[in-house]
Amino acid sequence: MLLEIVVTCFIGIGTLWMFLKLIVMTKKTSNKVVIGFFHPFCNDGGGGERVLWCAIKALQSSDFREKVTCVVFSGESLPASDILSNVQRQFNLTFDAEVRFVSIRTRPLLEPSKYPRFTLLLQTMAGLVVGLECLWKCPCDVFLDTTGSPCTMTIFKLFGQCRIGCYVHYPIITTEMLDVVASGSDTYNNDKSISSSALRTRLKVIYYTLFSYFYGLLGKCSDVTMVNSSWTAKHISSLWNFSSSSKRVLETVFPPCNTKKFQTLPLTPRQSKFVSIGQFRPEKNHALQLKAFALLLQQHPKLTRNVKLVLIGSCRHSNDQSRIDSLKNLAQELGIQHDIEWCVNAPFSVLLEHLSSAVGGLHTMWNEHFGIGVVELMAAGVIPIAHNSGGPQSDIVLNSADNTTRFGFLATTAEQYADCMWKVLDMTPDEAKQVQVRARQHAVHFSDEQFASQFVKCVKPLICKPF
Repeated sequence: MLLEIVVTCFIGIGTLWMFLKLIVMTKKTSNKVVIGFFHPFCNDGGGGERVLWCAIKALQSSDFREKVTCVVFSGESLPASDILSNVQRQFNLTFDAEVRFVSIRTRPLLEPSKYPRFTLLLQTMAGLVVGLECLWKCPCDVFLDTTGSPCTMTIFKLFGQCRIGCYVHYPIITTEMLDVVASGSDTYNNDKSISSSALRTRLKVIYYTLFSYFYGLLGKCSDVTMVNSSWTAKHISSLWNFSSSSKRVLETVFPPCNTKKFQTLPLTPRQSKFVSIGQFRPEKNHALQLKAFALLLQQHPKLTRNVKLVLIGSCRHSNDQSRIDSLKNLAQELGIQHDIEWCVNAPFSVLLEHLSSAVGGLHTMWNEHFGIGVVELMAAGVIPIAHNSGGPQSDIVLNSADNTTRFGFLATTAEQYADCMWKVLDMTPDEAKQVQVRARQHAVHFSDEQFASQFVKCVKPLICKPF
C-alpha cells in the first residue's frame, strides 16, 4: 500500500513537471533574451532596490543591450510610470529602454509578519508559490533573484529551464545567528519567550541548523552567484558549498553607491551635525543612535542645542511608521527631542543638503551585509562612525591595526559611539580633512561604474552563451 502511494506521488509530480515545462515552452515568444528580475518590493527605496535599478541600467548600457529585454516581477500596486518616477527621485536614475513590469498578486505571502513562528522556513517556502505565479505569467531565459528568495530560483530552474543568477545581499541564516540563539540573548529576532527557556533555545538551534542545510540545497540552483561583500561571500561559500572544483560561479560585486554626485560636495565648511542614512527597520537599531547621542550631550553639556542628529530614511508601511513614532517617544524620554531632525521619505535633494553640511555620520546595524549608507557618507566627506561588524568592518571602514590609516571609526556600544562622536567634533580642521580625503578616495571603489562593469561581466555568460 505504501509503495503504491509513493509511486502515485512520483507519477503525479512527474506529470505536473512535464505539464508546466510544456506550458512554459509554448509561452516563450520573444526573440530577445528575456531577463527576469525577481524583486517584488521594488518600490521600497533601499539599498537593495538601488542594486536592482543599477543592474538594469548596466544591462541597458552594455554591448549586448540590443539582445535583452528586462522584466521586473513586482508586487507593487503603483503603475510602472510611478515606480520609475520614484526611482529617478530617490536614486537619480533614468533608463534608456523600456523596463517591463509583471504584476504578482502573491507577494503578501513573502511578508514576515504573516509568520510569527518559523518565520525563516515559512517565508522561504512561500517563494515556491510566488515563483510559480511569476513563471506562469512570464517565462524567462535568464532569472535573476535580487531580493533573497532562493525557492524562486528552484522553480525557474526545474520548470522554466532557465539559467539562474542571484545577487545575495545577506545570507538568510548565519553561524552568528546560531550563536546568538545558543547564548540565550534577547534580540529583535529572538524574543524572551525563546531566550528565557533552555528547551526552546535548544529546539530553535536545531531548527536553525536544519534550515541552514535546506538553504544550502536551494543555493545550488544558482549558476552565477554575486555577493555584496567579503563577509557575505564567506558565509555563502560555506552555506552553499562552493569549492574550487565547482562549476558554479561565486563573485563579490560591491553594490553601487552614488559616489559621483557625493564626490562633488565641498569638504568644508561643516556644521556640528551628525546624520544617519537607513530605512526605519528594526535591525538598523536607530534606538542605539539616540541613546549614544543623548550620552554625548550628557557627557558634554555645552553641546546641547549646538549639535544636531538628523535621521534620514524611508518609511515603507504602517509598521515602519509605528517604529518611527516609538523612536520619537524615546527621544523625548531621553530629553533630546529638540536636537533631533527627522527626514522621512526625503527626496534626493534633501539628502544632498544634509550630507554637504554634516561633519559625521552614524551607522548602528549589527552584521550589516555591506553598508551603502556608510560609503555614501565617506564619498560626501562625512566622517563615518559604523558598527564594528559585517561589511563596514571587513570592506569599508578598514581601520588599520595601528590606527594611522583611518577612513572613519568603528563602535559597538552607546558609550563607544558617544566617544567617537566627541573625537570627530574635537578634531582640528586639518585632522578632519585628512580623514575626509582618505575616505572619499576609498569610496571610489564602490561607485556605480565599478558595479556596472563587474555585474555585466558576471551575467554575460548567462545571456550571451547560445541557448
